[in-house]
Amino acid sequence: MIRRRFALESPSHAPVAQWIEQPPPKGQVGRSIRLWGAKTLNKAIRGANVPYTFRLDAGAGYVEITVVGELTDTEAREVTSKAISSAKQTGTAKFLLDFSRAHSMPSFFDVLELTEQYENEKASRRWPAAVVLPASGEPRRGAEFYVTACRNRGWYVEGFSDRPSAIEWLSSRRL
Repeated sequence: MIRRRFALESPSHAPVAQWIEQPPPKGQVGRSIRLWGAKTLNKAIRGANVPYTFRLDAGAGYVEITVVGELTDTEAREVTSKAISSAKQTGTAKFLLDFSRAHSMPSFFDVLELTEQYENEKASRRWPAAVVLPASGEPRRGAEFYVTACRNRGWYVEGFSDRPSAIEWLSSRRL
């Protein structure tokens, strides 16, 4: 019956499932059990559907990261690594982090790990970062916590309610 079901469905519409390997009973061959009802896979191609944009604006002199939607802890670590390596390679070491359209942020514990990642990847504490905060709600509290956590650990970070103020502050900073 299961084989008939797969024969009727097109491969692109097959549900994503989880497989569990179980040790075989004594004297029998091993088998796999398929669990139906697993969540569908959102990102078929790695990086194809990320909730952020990464842009190096050498003319303005800063690296811009804009988050739209939900940012996971893994994605936050990825974009952080990109930004730090870009700053080291190009010498553009100012950052504009626009979270104004973010719907959710990494957890508080993940934010604390991000500040440790800065140290591990040898980022300079003199590099300024301007954070554009979301309007309200849980994303704003998460972004404010990010600013506070960075400041408490000695990073040069400032939070702003609007983008023009953040850009003005960033352009007035000297390295």
